[in-house]
Amino acid sequence: MADQCPDANAILPLATSLALVSAAATGLSHAHRRRGPDGEALDLVHCDVSLSNIMASHDGAVKIIDFGIASCAIASATLPPGTVRGKPNYMSPERCLGDPIDARSDVFGLGVVLYELTTGHRCFRGRTDFERMLAVVRGEYVPPSELVTGYPRELAHVVRTALSVDPARRFGSAEALGEALAEVAAGYGWTLGAGAIRRTMRGLYGDVPEPWALHSDDNAVTEPRHTALPLAGDPTVPMRWIPGSDGGADDDLERTRGARPLRRPPRTWLAA
Repeated sequence: MADQCPDANAILPLATSLALVSAAATGLSHAHRRRGPDGEALDLVHCDVSLSNIMASHDGAVKIIDFGIASCAIASATLPPGTVRGKPNYMSPERCLGDPIDARSDVFGLGVVLYELTTGHRCFRGRTDFERMLAVVRGEYVPPSELVTGYPRELAHVVRTALSVDPARRFGSAEALGEALAEVAAGYGWTLGAGAIRRTMRGLYGDVPEPWALHSDDNAVTEPRHTALPLAGDPTVPMRWIPGSDGGADDDLERTRGARPLRRPPRTWLAA
């Protein structure tokens, strides 16, 4: 099978999408295993794994950002009963229901990211946050094979497992999800890793200066450029904004506690 997306709706080559999600899974696995100074597990859960919180750099590195609402065993902040924070499209069923969560909740969010990167379609839909959360709890989404002609069956199985409503039926860890993606890639002869991401970034944006290049004129260090997922696709393909990709806000500016406006992150775009 060619190392390309089998459908025009998908933005990235399948190998690149799997490389991105695999790298994100590695980062989440590292966070999930973190321990405190006393050696006790922190039980850290990101709670907001989504397209807009995964960044890809031109050197092929992938970073998970915004642990602002992460759940932790030693967290001191508490929320009023019934309060739920995060993006409804990516919440796990247990989070929607207010049940206890663990690392498998992040696995679910990463499964949604995998679905959307490889199909170019929103996974859980609805006109309101309530309808989207209801779709999550019920496990109501269109199977990838019905959206993308020739969607790999092995990859569809990975998506289905990651999006299981019952946490016990999901991958037990982000690491297990990454291993499953590696098996799919090996079966199709795809090589995951930074190389696949670099090639895609170069194809989309051209060559860029080497990251962390030291400028002799001012001794300044330039950070690598990062792009929020999904990456921009073919400029000839019409683009559409997916409502809710930036939390549902329509205004690009929001006020800080002072008088200075704060520009929101770029909205997420998918091929029409």
